[in-house]
Amino acid sequence: MVHGVATGWGFDLALACDMRLGSENTRFMAAFTRVGLTLAAGGAWMLPRIVGLPKATEIILSADFVGAE
Repeated sequence: MVHGVATGWGFDLALACDMRLGSENTRFMAAFTRVGLTLAAGGAWMLPRIVGLPKATEIILSADFVGAE
């Protein structure tokens, strides 16, 4: 269960889990791209398989917060 903000390694850790549950306050962000790095810990491989390639590209390149819904 994720409650709050999951960015960077926390985002990658949530992607590695089999199930992800979040509250209304949960927000995810690929924070690595804000400092010019790629996703670490397999996030770049797992994210497109979870949300699809177009949405994964938007999440990674924009580095904006994404709500749990």
